[in-house]
Amino acid sequence: MESNDPAHDVVPDVVPDVAPDVVPDHASRAEPLPLLEKIGYGLGDYGINFHFSMTTNFLLFFYTEVFGLLPAVAGTVLLVARISDALTDPLMGLIADRTHSRWGKLRPYLLFGAVPLGVASVLLFSVPTLSPGAKVAYAYATYILYGVAFTIVTIPYSALTASITSDAQQRTELSTFRIGFATLGGGSVAVFTPAAPKIGERLGKAWGMVACSGLGFVSGLAIYFTPYDQIGMIFFWSILGSFGGSPIGVLTWAIIPDTVEYAEWKTGIRTEGVIYAVTGFFMKFAGALGGALSGFILGATGYV
Repeated sequence: MESNDPAHDVVPDVVPDVAPDVVPDHASRAEPLPLLEKIGYGLGDYGINFHFSMTTNFLLFFYTEVFGLLPAVAGTVLLVARISDALTDPLMGLIADRTHSRWGKLRPYLLFGAVPLGVASVLLFSVPTLSPGAKVAYAYATYILYGVAFTIVTIPYSALTASITSDAQQRTELSTFRIGFATLGGGSVAVFTPAAPKIGERLGKAWGMVACSGLGFVSGLAIYFTPYDQIGMIFFWSILGSFGGSPIGVLTWAIIPDTVEYAEWKTGIRTEGVIYAVTGFFMKFAGALGGALSGFILGATGYV
């Protein structure tokens, strides 16, 4: 039965302070996080984003230039494998939420999932001597295997944010370390990432994301209309776009654990695994479309 109390539908700033009875003692804590713990958590995404950037930025080139697939075929492999990968995210979230072990429900997948992910990465970028048809099958098999191994590690890792602390501001700081190291792992300079907590404080996480997205959109549009010989202006708009783009990752991963707490406060059920998995699903689905579109465009324009 729903409550008639209008306060029931008001979302508190820090859910555990209002409804501590629905947050298990083992799930999270609100005391200040040590710096080393923040760095340690951030280093996890350094390795994860190294893998992610490797496949996002290099795999299409590898398939067409090294492995010998036609661009359209490579694009199809990227699309099918990434959609398959995305579909495993909600399943992994359900599995994580139902896990009970001596190491907790999330940590076992980090401890025992790293080795399979490393093996799958090697297989993904191996070039065995195969027939053209067998190469396509090998590409599908190894990329899907890699995606499953990647999911087994990344979904529990992402869900840790909601378990490490119940304080909204500390989550933002934790996400700042995470995205900062992730950006470094991707090969970029995380110059503007530390601005995210201030933006979140001044505008709120949701409106901060809207403002940064708008800035990124304007800068991207400006780059499109800037003549290619105007190097200085291209640098200017790119830097402005980075200022808008970098905090989005922090605010996104900081607002998701707040969603976990809100859902638990509202329903009495804690499902951080599923919530993070659904987020991962849509991110991977968008990445699948983007990667496949690049391959299709190369094929349509006669690239060989």
